[in-house]
Amino acid sequence: MVDDGTGADAAAGDGIYTAVIPAQFYGPGDMVCWYVRAEDVNGNKSRNPLFPYPHNSPEYYGTVVQDPAIRSSLPVFHWFVQNVAASEGRSTTRASVYYDGEFYDNIGMHIRGGSTSGAPKKHFKFHFNRGYKFRYKDGSPRVNEINLNSTYSDKAYVRQNLAFEAYDWCGCPASESFPVRAERNGDFYGVQILIEEPEEELLEREGLDPDGALYKMYNTFNAGGSAEKKTRRWEGRQDLDDFCTSINNSSGTTRHNNIFDRVNLPLTLDYMVGVVLIHQNDHPHKNHYLYRDSDGSGEWCFLPWDHDLTWGRNWTGDSYLDGIYANDDQVGRGTNVKPSHPFIGKEDCREWNNFWNRLIDALLNDTTVREMFLRRLRTVMDEFLKPPGTPYADLFIENRIDELVAQMAPDVVLDYNKWANPWRWGGQEGYPANQSFAYAIGVLKNDYLAVRRTHLFVTHNVNNVAAYKIVGSYSAAIPNAQPANPSIRFGAYDYNPASGNQDEEYIELTNPNPHAVDISGWQITGGIEHTFLPGTVLVAGGRLYVSPNVKAFRSRTTSPKGGEGRFVQGNYKGHLSNWGETLSLTDPSGQIVDTLTFTGTPSDQQRYLRITEIMYNPAEGGSFDNEQYEFIELKNIGTASLKLEGVKFTDGISYTFEDGRNLMLAAGACIVIARNQSAFTSRYGSNVNLAPGTYTGSLDNAGETIRLDDRTSSTILEFAYEDTWFASTDGQGYSLTIKNPASSDLGSWNHAGSWRASPQKNGSPGS
Repeated sequence: MVDDGTGADAAAGDGIYTAVIPAQFYGPGDMVCWYVRAEDVNGNKSRNPLFPYPHNSPEYYGTVVQDPAIRSSLPVFHWFVQNVAASEGRSTTRASVYYDGEFYDNIGMHIRGGSTSGAPKKHFKFHFNRGYKFRYKDGSPRVNEINLNSTYSDKAYVRQNLAFEAYDWCGCPASESFPVRAERNGDFYGVQILIEEPEEELLEREGLDPDGALYKMYNTFNAGGSAEKKTRRWEGRQDLDDFCTSINNSSGTTRHNNIFDRVNLPLTLDYMVGVVLIHQNDHPHKNHYLYRDSDGSGEWCFLPWDHDLTWGRNWTGDSYLDGIYANDDQVGRGTNVKPSHPFIGKEDCREWNNFWNRLIDALLNDTTVREMFLRRLRTVMDEFLKPPGTPYADLFIENRIDELVAQMAPDVVLDYNKWANPWRWGGQEGYPANQSFAYAIGVLKNDYLAVRRTHLFVTHNVNNVAAYKIVGSYSAAIPNAQPANPSIRFGAYDYNPASGNQDEEYIELTNPNPHAVDISGWQITGGIEHTFLPGTVLVAGGRLYVSPNVKAFRSRTTSPKGGEGRFVQGNYKGHLSNWGETLSLTDPSGQIVDTLTFTGTPSDQQRYLRITEIMYNPAEGGSFDNEQYEFIELKNIGTASLKLEGVKFTDGISYTFEDGRNLMLAAGACIVIARNQSAFTSRYGSNVNLAPGTYTGSLDNAGETIRLDDRTSSTILEFAYEDTWFASTDGQGYSLTIKNPASSDLGSWNHAGSWRASPQKNGSPGS
C-alpha cells in the first residue's frame, strides 16, 4: 500500500486513502497498475476505479515503464494479457492496452479474420469499455473497437493501410488505418496495421449521419442473405431487403429509376473506383459494408473493409500466392473470371472464386451509371495512378509507398527476423517464399503498379477498343482525360415551389458537352452554398438537380420529382431568395464557369416584416435573472395589415407564429417576442403587444446570427449582431434599435452603422 497523494495525510476523522500497487519490481516495458482504496471513520469502504462491471469497466489505473530501447518512427501499441494462448482464440479474453500516453484496463480482445487466422502472426480485435473509448489520433473521435491486423501475408507490409488511404483519395468514406509497432507483454510482437472499426464514430467523422443503418455484408446483395446489422437494430433488416428487391426484381426504366432514387451515386462511384485502384478482388460477396442515410435522403452506399488481398494479390482457392495479377482479364477458371478487369464485380467480370455482386452488376449495366463510373475512374487514374511515362518524382502512389517504407523500415527488420523465416505462405508463380522488404516493395512497384498502369491507361483506353485482343474478355473503353475548362450550365430552377415547402426548391445543372464531366469539388455560391461531392459526374447531355433537401425533392408532386430517374444531390445550405439573386458555379481552381441571375417575387412577409429592436443582454435587477428580460421586436413597415402565420426564427432563437391563430399585425405596428413573459411584464407592464408564448434558446451576449423566415421557409432577414458595436447595449440595460426599418438594403442589418443604442434604458419594446 502506497500513499497516492490524495489524502493519506489528512486530518484525523477524514478517513484513510491508499493506493494499492502489485508488489514487484518494474523494468522497461513493464505495466504498472493500481487502484485507490478509501475507508471512512465508520468503516465504509470504496475504491477508484469503481470497477462495477467485470467485463465492461476498468479494474486498475495504469501506465507502462518507458523502454529506452524502443526507438521507432511508428506509434507504439502496448498490450498485456495474462493468458496468451486464450487471447489467440475466438473467445474474448481480458487485456490491458497502453497507447499514446493513455492506459485502458480490462478490455476485451480476440483474434479476427478467416483464412488468415491460421497464420502464426494474428489479426486481433480490441473492444474498449463503455465510457473509456480509445483515442487513436488527436482530433479524431474516440472509438469503441479497433483492429490490429497482421502483416504476415503481405511481404511488402503496406497493402492494407495503403488501400484504406486510397479510398480516402477517391472520396469514399473509409476507416482510418496506419502501421504501428506492437508490443505484447513488454516484448516486441511485430509491425501491425491499426484499423478503425466501422461504427457511428466513423460515419460522423466522414460527414454521414451516425443514426443511419450500417450493415456488414456476407452475401452478393440478396434479400435475406447473410448480413450483420451494426446500427438501428431495433428496426430489423427490412430496409436492406427492400433495397435488394427493388434492384434485383426490376429491369429497364424501373430499375434505372430505382437506382437513381435509392443509391448515393457519387459515394458509390468513389467506392467502385477505389476497388479498381487498389485492385480489391475479395469484395463482391463479403469484405464491405452497406450504409443507408435512413433519416435523410434514404440513399445507400458502400463502405470498404478488409484489404489483405489488394494491389495485385489474389486468393485462388488453395493458398495465398505471391504471384501478381495486374493485367489478367481472362483466366482459366471459367469464361467470366476476369480478376484484373475494371468492371470487377459485374456478372461477366467475376473475381477469382467466381463471385460477383448483383448491385454492382446492375450499376454497370445501366448505361448512364457506367458512363459516370468510367469518367470518375479516369479522374482518379490521372490524379493518383498517373499515366505511363510519368517521371518517378510525380508518381503519387510510389512516393507514398516510399514515405511508408522510410517510416516502417527499422521495425520491419525486427518483424522479418521474428516471423519471416521460414515463411509459410507464398513462393509460387516465380516469386521466392523468402522475400526481403526491399524485394517485396520492388515487386509491388514494378511488377504490379507499372503493369497495372499500362493495363488501365492503354489496354482499356477507348481509343484502343479495336486493338483489345484478350480472348473471352472485352475493353472497358476508359475515356481520355477530361478536357480542361469543361462547360457546365445552369438550367431550370424553382425558388418558390407551388407546395409552399421551400425544401422542394431546386437548381438544375446541364452538361452541353459530348463527353461526361466530373465536377467533384465544384461549388455553387451566392444566395446558397454547396460543394459537390467527390464522384459527382454529369454524363454527356445529362442533368443534375441540386436541392436543399433531397428527400423533399423526391416528394414533389410535380416534375421534376422522384421516380423519374433524376440525378439529385443535396443538401445545399440556405434557400433561394424570393427577392431574386445571382448564383455562381465555380471549379476547384475558383474559376467561374457559369452564373445564374433571376428576379424573384417576395412574399408580403418578406416585403414588410422587419426586426427592429433586440435586447440581447438586459440589465440586472428585479426578481428574475437578467437573461429572462430578453426580447426581440418585429415591425410591419407596410401600409396594410400583415398575416404572421408561419413566420419563424430559425437561427439564434427558435420561435414560430403557429398556424390557425390568424394573428395579424397592423400597418406600422410592432409585436414583441419575449424569452419570459412574466419577467417581461414585470419590467414593461401589460400594455405591450406580446406574441403568444415565448422563444426557446437565448440571445448570445457575445453576438450571433439571427435568421427570420417566412411561412415557406424563405428568408426574411439573416444578419449577425456583435456585442462590440455599442458598450451600452452589452449589459448596461440598453437595446439595439434599427435606425431605418424601411431600408431596402437588407444587408445593412449586418452593420453597426445601421443600428444605435436605445435612447432610454431597458429599451422601448412595442413602440
